[in-house]
Amino acid sequence: MPLHVGVLPRFGEFGPGSFMILEYLPFLPFGAMRRKTQALLGEQIAAMHQSRAHDELHLGRFGFPISNFLSLTPLNNTWTPAGMDAHDAWNLFFGRRLRDQANALVQDKTYGLKVVESANDPVYRAIMKVHDNLEYILEDAELDVSLLHGDLSITNIGAIKNRKPKTGIERPPATTPVVFDPASFFGHSEFELSTMRIFGGIEAPFWEAYFGNIPKRKGFERRIKAYELFHYANQLNLFGDPAASPSLSISLSLSLSLSLSLSLS
Repeated sequence: MPLHVGVLPRFGEFGPGSFMILEYLPFLPFGAMRRKTQALLGEQIAAMHQSRAHDELHLGRFGFPISNFLSLTPLNNTWTPAGMDAHDAWNLFFGRRLRDQANALVQDKTYGLKVVESANDPVYRAIMKVHDNLEYILEDAELDVSLLHGDLSITNIGAIKNRKPKTGIERPPATTPVVFDPASFFGHSEFELSTMRIFGGIEAPFWEAYFGNIPKRKGFERRIKAYELFHYANQLNLFGDPAASPSLSISLSLSLSLSLSLSLS
């Protein structure tokens, strides 16, 4: 929780804006890369995804009490309808997110110019083909509603050193993982894993600990590609013309080819 929030006045062409003061955390250099830290993080993220602490808030729905941002990208977190079938609800929620990314590619935005010229562009059409076949792509998902960080990658993970305990108290791990800069919402737990795969830095100890608590389900690789596609599209919306960003263009093309190799109709 912020220690304080406030408003900043307009100054020349900038503002008005806002600020917040947060607790200072003395992150250890490369602490998030330590094997034991990543194993503990895997345990903790799995526990968060399985927690029932917020059941009375989400009531089985996907969404969040407020809309928020993924970097500069506005996210629509409107709740799915109460009592809706879980698969239909997640198809609705994630489909809306993927469609918003596709539509943003062909629009000038407050955070950047349009990336492609029209909805006839192959990138836009390929994303929408995935969107139109989400019912098939996500059909095997086991859909419990989970609280998600929403933008979890090695860039949003740190580690702090634990204090030595008093004599006679069980010694805690040497470091504690800390996550920050969330784009939280209630969604499908597998969505969380897509950014961790895209940006690297997450090693075997995390995956072994996580999947030791929440095993991979049938169709995992098919679904994770759709979730990765969302983030690649977001990267294009943030950073512009894929021709000027070869790594993003290659990544998006790879994700599209893997997703569309499913022989979608």
